[in-house]
Amino acid sequence: MRKHTNTLRTNKFSAVLIAAMLLLAAAACRKENLPANNTGTTTSSETVSDEDAADAITEAMTGQKAGMTDQATEQTTMAKSSVVPCGGEKDTVLGGAGTYGPASYDYLYHAHLAVICTLGIPSKFTGTFSGNTSYSTTRMSSDDSCSGEFVVTGLAPTSDVYKLNLNYVRQGSQQSNVRKKASFTSTITITGTDIIVDKTTLLITTGTASVVMTGATSTGATFSKTATLTFTGSKTATLTFGSGASYPLSW
Repeated sequence: MRKHTNTLRTNKFSAVLIAAMLLLAAAACRKENLPANNTGTTTSSETVSDEDAADAITEAMTGQKAGMTDQATEQTTMAKSSVVPCGGEKDTVLGGAGTYGPASYDYLYHAHLAVICTLGIPSKFTGTFSGNTSYSTTRMSSDDSCSGEFVVTGLAPTSDVYKLNLNYVRQGSQQSNVRKKASFTSTITITGTDIIVDKTTLLITTGTASVVMTGATSTGATFSKTATLTFTGSKTATLTFGSGASYPLSW
């Protein structure tokens, strides 16, 4: 009987040991088959790339009449043409629709304009606005809202240039038409101080602006990106992300 009992114990121990070894082997196989950096949670590779963000920011800044650079020209044009009398205010509607190449756009803003004067001489033009915009290009499509404030100084004839302070926000949904065709929602905020605008061409010549872009993909992965816009004149600029990735822009 004692020999029989020992044999049973030995067999049970061997069975338990074999089962444990099989479980460890299975776990190791599962770990080896996981993609790199896969911890079971959403990784940065599954969110919006710098390339997709650059496309969205480029269109928000330059792509259509509702874009930040065109609105900068629009605001300085109104400041130059004295559409608002010295010390006065005015409410107006800014809107339009059209095409540029294979792309299309439309926008409608409600704006409040004001001119501040010092001793009867215009010293500051302000334009605040909000509305809706949309565009469709070969690279990206968007349906969003827009709001902003532009402050133009240097109105006196003795000033050689205009100086522009701005806060420009685009919020909505974007669909990329290239690469992985990412779909996402975003808020893009562009903020600049003392950006130089030529008084003759009414184009930005030099200056920098900060960009913050936050949002979420269609799968729920959130993202946040920061970048710097450096204006280099002749309708060109460089967009540089915090990651170091850099993209030349022209419009």
